[in-house]
Amino acid sequence: MCTLNEKAEFQCALMPKGEGRYFININKKLRDTLGLKVGSPVRVALRKDDSEYGLPVPEELAVLLEQDDEGNQLFHALTPGKQRTLLYIVGSVKSSDLRLNRAIAVVEHLKTNAGKINFKVLYAGLKAG
Repeated sequence: MCTLNEKAEFQCALMPKGEGRYFININKKLRDTLGLKVGSPVRVALRKDDSEYGLPVPEELAVLLEQDDEGNQLFHALTPGKQRTLLYIVGSVKSSDLRLNRAIAVVEHLKTNAGKINFKVLYAGLKAG
């Protein structure tokens, strides 16, 4: 978990830059919210994320996985990184209806592809759906 300027906390990843150095990606919305520009000084505090997945589980996906044993098994057989990616895909929209549609599309994609993810096909399905 990363806190910037004692104002904004978010889940982050330390990305390797080489030679033992790392960086953290900060999206445009957060940069704008904090008034950050290139070269702005930033106070950073890091703490270990103790959550199960490293991202919140959207309620719509949690309920679907409770009801769909095959989808639940396939989701939990994925690597933690792929689980987080799918959690982000489902949870990144504000509308509950859209989150539910995405959750269904993700679980159906896993079932159709025997637990493998073809992101190109998944994203095409999300756009069409």
